[in-house]
Amino acid sequence: MRAVRRSRPVPVLAVVVGVVALFTGLAPLGGGPPPAAAQRQARLDLVAQTTWVGDSPPVVDLRVIGAPADAHLEIRLYAPPRRRAAFVAGLDGSPPGRIDGMWRLDDLGAAAIGAGDVVSVVVPDVEIGELLRSRPGAHPLVIDLVAGDDVLDRLVTHLLVVRSDPEDVPLDVAVLTQLSAPLAIDADGTRHPDPDAVAALADRALVLAAHPDVPVTVDVRAETLASLAATGDTATLEGVAAALDGAVVTRAAWVDLDEPAWLLADGRDVVDEQYARAATTLDTTLGRSAGPVSLLDGDAGPATLSALGDLGVTSVLVDADRLGGLDAAIVDDTVTHPVELADADGGRLGALPLDTGLAEAVAGGDPELAAHRVLAELTTIALTRPDRARGLVVDARSADVVTLDLLLAGLRTATVLRPVTAVDLTRLPPARVDGPDGEGPTLVADLRPGPVPDLRLALFDRRLTTARLDAFASLIEPTGGLDTVVEPLAERIAAADDRSLPDRSRAAYLAAVRAAIDDAVTGVRIVDTGRVTLTAHRASVPLTIANERTQPLAVLLALDSEKLRFPEGAERVVLLEPGVNELAVLVDAPGTGDARLRVTLRSPRGDLVVADAVIDIRSTALSGIGLAITVVALGVLASWWIRSVLRGRRQRPAASVGAPDGAISEEDPT
Repeated sequence: MRAVRRSRPVPVLAVVVGVVALFTGLAPLGGGPPPAAAQRQARLDLVAQTTWVGDSPPVVDLRVIGAPADAHLEIRLYAPPRRRAAFVAGLDGSPPGRIDGMWRLDDLGAAAIGAGDVVSVVVPDVEIGELLRSRPGAHPLVIDLVAGDDVLDRLVTHLLVVRSDPEDVPLDVAVLTQLSAPLAIDADGTRHPDPDAVAALADRALVLAAHPDVPVTVDVRAETLASLAATGDTATLEGVAAALDGAVVTRAAWVDLDEPAWLLADGRDVVDEQYARAATTLDTTLGRSAGPVSLLDGDAGPATLSALGDLGVTSVLVDADRLGGLDAAIVDDTVTHPVELADADGGRLGALPLDTGLAEAVAGGDPELAAHRVLAELTTIALTRPDRARGLVVDARSADVVTLDLLLAGLRTATVLRPVTAVDLTRLPPARVDGPDGEGPTLVADLRPGPVPDLRLALFDRRLTTARLDAFASLIEPTGGLDTVVEPLAERIAAADDRSLPDRSRAAYLAAVRAAIDDAVTGVRIVDTGRVTLTAHRASVPLTIANERTQPLAVLLALDSEKLRFPEGAERVVLLEPGVNELAVLVDAPGTGDARLRVTLRSPRGDLVVADAVIDIRSTALSGIGLAITVVALGVLASWWIRSVLRGRRQRPAASVGAPDGAISEEDPT
């Protein structure tokens, strides 16, 4: 749980110490008066310090900036707090415990390291050192930079003292970090990885690789890996691979996806596609697979848990502030055991609460101080109940690389802290409804979902674009161009799902993909060869199709006509090679006359029209009925003509004998 850092009354012990300070020349406790206006730039920064106190006197190196010539250091060492609440209360410079020692460092120049502004503070080994080593815990060390009566700055760090006790159980600590950069794919498909973000990623990877024996849990952005691979940044990819050796990678989407919003918009297909794409990218770029834990979105609800469970997630990492009903699991402001969350289908998913107080501390402004502060707080938690197996997650995603480096180094050498992965923490005994030591049922926490944006219009636009891409893919698939032609367009659709994009930018990504598809098929046309004349009842109609693209295309050739028939079918898939393609389609012309043949080229899947044309057909071939009528007519005409000829020949001699001169027979046609 988050450690509440609120104002509190000054304890009696602090008043006593304040009185002591008056007689010793020390500045009052409780933070001291605010610095004078002219001295506000004077400050103390932690450079380095002894992490775990051993036999040698512990040393704290400070950078003293902007201090006047008469400035000196006043130092107080306190007894270690026994509970986390007391530890947090002392971070303002007034720990509630008693003072174990105090001293001054008047000559800052004599204590300087070399000619710089770094001053080395050594804890006196006589009395103070002996008392320090006798009390295990995180001893607050308060260092004031003082000039005259003014406290110019105050630094609070801790000296950590632990003893090895074989009966003590170390506190399991899972460090969560990330290796990611902002979205690198632009709407036009070009990649522009942010150089500063990539450099920061590479630095973080180097830190992780420098501590191979400290297991960590890493949230990896798969789109970042894909962009690094596409831009040829093999050095950074190799660094990421080395950093992930022995680490657990969280199961996540390809981009920073708002899973709850897509699920609410009925976009489960988007979520599934994103997680599948991420898994493929991890495998192809790093040869890795994700673990069974996932980082839960701030607006996630039971539906998100159900979807993640279907994707193979067994446990989620969730901010403790988003969980209710944890009272039975809280010990000293801390939840150190897994709980359960109910999904939308009546099932349950394990949950590891992210300690909000530690997340705030690890992201502190002074990198060195932040690391030591977190180690001190963890030590205090560990010593609270050293007889119980327990653990927690330190969310270090926002930590500076120096902080991360020092934190991992401290965990590697700790005896009361044991670095593990989030998967290891899921194996701890779960929190119970009747308390940490109870035997009741597992505690089911209440998940408090946040507001979810409306992505219904975005989902409609995305599905429209995806359908068009699927249709385009069917043109390319038979020729083996999916990876080089279709996949880059699919990546741009997936990139548009990134939550960092406003609605207008997301729409621009999808519109650019549709425009790219339209441009890819504009070079295909059916050449106009003029009217085609058919002289036979069944004949082939020639088609000339020009493919001006460099990519072969498999198109569905569709024929349609009111008068023509297609004995080989009205549709078939043909492969258009680059250049001119000569085809022929067989048609039946039922009769003579004109007909119109509509030719359409479309994708084999979907309804992406590539080209279309209308061809005028003139048929001079007779149909079966027309031919029969013509034959009968010709037969009748021939029969009449033959009969006429024969009758004329029989009657011509008789007329010449029996008729008077000049008479014309009635039969004579003249």
